[in-house]
Amino acid sequence: MVLLPTWLKITTGKDNIGNIIVSIGDNNTTLWSCHTDTVHPKHTGYDDLVYNSQYVASKDKRQLGADDGVGIWLMLNMIEAGVEGLYVFHAGEEVGGIGSTYIARNTPELLRGITHAIAFDRKALGSVITHMGFGMGGRCCSDTFAKDFAAKLGIGHYPDSTGVYTDTAEYTSLVHECTNISAGYYSEHTFSEYLDYSYAQRLLVALLAAYRNGALAELVVGRDCEVHEDEKGLNDWLWNDVDEKPLANYGNRYYDNMAGAAFGKELTMIDIVKSHPHGVAKVLEEFGIDAEYL
Repeated sequence: MVLLPTWLKITTGKDNIGNIIVSIGDNNTTLWSCHTDTVHPKHTGYDDLVYNSQYVASKDKRQLGADDGVGIWLMLNMIEAGVEGLYVFHAGEEVGGIGSTYIARNTPELLRGITHAIAFDRKALGSVITHMGFGMGGRCCSDTFAKDFAAKLGIGHYPDSTGVYTDTAEYTSLVHECTNISAGYYSEHTFSEYLDYSYAQRLLVALLAAYRNGALAELVVGRDCEVHEDEKGLNDWLWNDVDEKPLANYGNRYYDNMAGAAFGKELTMIDIVKSHPHGVAKVLEEFGIDAEYL
């Protein structure tokens, strides 16, 4: 284990909703984000893994949990290396962004001074997500920042406007640049989930190198976190199909309705499908479930 220098200010805590929060350094401007819940059926016991030189998967074809276990792994290694920032291990992302919504609504002071919120919760390789909301939603970070961050990592990342959702979407009205970085997993939430762990290792090395050469202290800001009227009409399916109330608060808090039971509203799956068919269809398509499959 690497021993962090005694002069480096470190605080840890857990809030009332279950988010685990670690702060390293003073006057942090970057929030690093992952989530601690995973999607699994009711299997019991441990599952063997199979490896080759690049990939890892479940031997018994179960969900691997790389979404977002790899994000947790990245952030634990960054903490051990002393990379400064505010680290939030969010609770309940898979059931509606419970932890991040709690912070945005109840403890927004946690984000005071934060200019960049960077999650490690995107599938595949290379994405620096610029838009979130079921694949075609509102802008969450500028192309200027996305290109700059990609260049500072130096391993082939690129701006990607096809984001779906992760916790940093809840902070877009509070933090200038909110993004999601590819973590190397594929077919998440399915029995075919697998991880390109060689990519995850390269990403970690790139992040540590960018910190040590000072690049992470010089992240650019190119987005105003205020809501702009011209963003409202980007995607009609982000709006409630019944009463035209926005499912996003830029924040993108469509999950207030999509997972209403988590906020005390008794919604069945049939209710959700009836009220938000376009949104449900986009979720299914994102995970490879199309009309032919159904």
